[in-house]
Amino acid sequence: MTGIPFDADEFYTALVESGVSEAKANALTKSIVRLENAKLEDLTTKRDLAETKVDLTRIILIVGICVGSAQLVIIFMLLMKMTGKT
Repeated sequence: MTGIPFDADEFYTALVESGVSEAKANALTKSIVRLENAKLEDLTTKRDLAETKVDLTRIILIVGICVGSAQLVIIFMLLMKMTGKT
């Protein structure tokens, strides 16, 4: 997801040209730049996604092994019961 690029200089100039004082225009511009930077810090990177994928793959593998092992134990127990060796 890409956002609309924010041009701080253009924003500041537009505010001043529309009659906003330079001090207010500067304060507003700084505030918006801080908000934009905060949003960028919260973005998920491709590396984050790759690490999550690896973690999920490991979890799925472990669960699969556990389920498979449980199935083998159940089959073994059923075979033992069917053959009367319990």
